[in-house]
Amino acid sequence: MLTSKNLAIFAGLSAACVTFYYLQSTSFISTPSADMASPSRQQAHEPTVDDLRIFLSHTWLPVPTVKVTIQNTHPTATLSFLTWDTPIDKSSLNTGVLQLTDAVSGQAIDGPGLKLNRLLPPPRDDVIELAAQDVVEVDIELKAPWIPSSNKLVKVHAEGAWRAVWTKAKDEVTDDELNAMSGPGVLQGPFRSVRDVELELSER
Repeated sequence: MLTSKNLAIFAGLSAACVTFYYLQSTSFISTPSADMASPSRQQAHEPTVDDLRIFLSHTWLPVPTVKVTIQNTHPTATLSFLTWDTPIDKSSLNTGVLQLTDAVSGQAIDGPGLKLNRLLPPPRDDVIELAAQDVVEVDIELKAPWIPSSNKLVKVHAEGAWRAVWTKAKDEVTDDELNAMSGPGVLQGPFRSVRDVELELSER
């Protein structure tokens, strides 16, 4: 039979257990705000050429075709870049910016390595503006005298260097900046596509 003394002891033990359980359970609570990085920290970096990412995919139109996608991955900044010697340059195959490799042997399929003498200043039509997270896409047909016409499996990647990247809108690039393509405010540096794309060289 429970006495008043036993009841008091039992009540005290119960209260202690409840308090201990509460402290244990609340010590493992994780709030969403604690787990998430703050937007200000995510957006705190200055734009660089690495914010321009190059993705390759393939399609048929009706010849083997590489779709080049360039994305401005910076969360807030607008980037404008000169298309010369980039993967979306119409001469990218012949200049070696788009490079082909035999997917079986690993041997490079060499192109002419064309060196272009371009007239300065570059036309403004050759400057692409990308707002934050925007993309530009261009289809490049794998059709040239030096490209094998047999049913060969090849890998394609893009590699080179940005000639000029500006951290502002296309209309804000001055004529002097466009003509110089260098100096303060102009970003330059290497690029490589995120991954190779594999496709068969055969017409449909």
